[in-house]
Amino acid sequence: MPELLIARQPIYNRTQHVFGYELLYQPGKDSKQISVGDEAPAAQVILDALTEIGIDNLVGQRQAFVRLSRDFISGKYPLPLPQGRLVIDVAADMAVDAGVIDGIEFFVKQGYTIAIGSYTYSEASLPLLALVNIIKLDIQALSEEELRYHVNLLQEYQHLSLLADNIEIPDEYEVCRELGFDYFQGHFFSRPKLVRRTRMPSNQLALMRLLAEVQRPDTNIPKLEAMISQDVGLSYKLLRYINSAFFGLPKPVDSIQRAVVFLGTHVIQKWTTLLLLSRVDDKPAELMITAVVRAKMCEILAKAVEYENEDTCF
Repeated sequence: MPELLIARQPIYNRTQHVFGYELLYQPGKDSKQISVGDEAPAAQVILDALTEIGIDNLVGQRQAFVRLSRDFISGKYPLPLPQGRLVIDVAADMAVDAGVIDGIEFFVKQGYTIAIGSYTYSEASLPLLALVNIIKLDIQALSEEELRYHVNLLQEYQHLSLLADNIEIPDEYEVCRELGFDYFQGHFFSRPKLVRRTRMPSNQLALMRLLAEVQRPDTNIPKLEAMISQDVGLSYKLLRYINSAFFGLPKPVDSIQRAVVFLGTHVIQKWTTLLLLSRVDDKPAELMITAVVRAKMCEILAKAVEYENEDTCF
């Protein structure tokens, strides 16, 4: 079976207790090079953390920082994850436009914590400062004078917490503490550590059939239950997903039927799509890109003509 690798690096607060972990996708030795940008690795980290390893096994009761691409932020790709302990890390060099701002506003309303990584001041980024919760400053990319300038600028936004990233030596840590940073990360504290697990395989054809079925207007719970139950890998992933700490269910769900009923067809559709995105390493990347673009276009067209079953058109 292929090996699953995820790296995690701790993030500390001012009392030097672990506040959270940044999760980083690491391709295994059996992985092939992918060329769909960072969407697939981000999807891989999210789903693997939830369904293969389990969020509690990765971060305990701490926050999980996961960097998402523009396509996730703007809603092009689905993100079927409830809010809670997930911190959405937005790349600072992401072009800020209406789609990105609308996407971040949506996640904020849903209760997600939003961070901007490796931030440097620009007028284009100002609309984001009122929306996000955490600003990460790469102290290796800024002189001490530039660092102080950014801190003074950002302190005007009292709701923001500041995270000093890439701290390598004690002197850098002391400077950041003196400047009032709330969180600290870097090799001075700990290098990223690998978490290794054996991946539970899932049948690509079974995923495609499930995605087709879940979008049918006449689909029902017994049909979805039967299709998922026929694939051991899918069954395992679904039960790990629904029993993850994100949902916080009082009792574990131990049947596919109960899981499908609880999640509903819309969430099952998003979960299946994200599973497919995280498995593009053995298929031509352009085929997956084309499929997702066409699916999203169908959904947009359905909304434009006010089609009553808009969700089934993705």
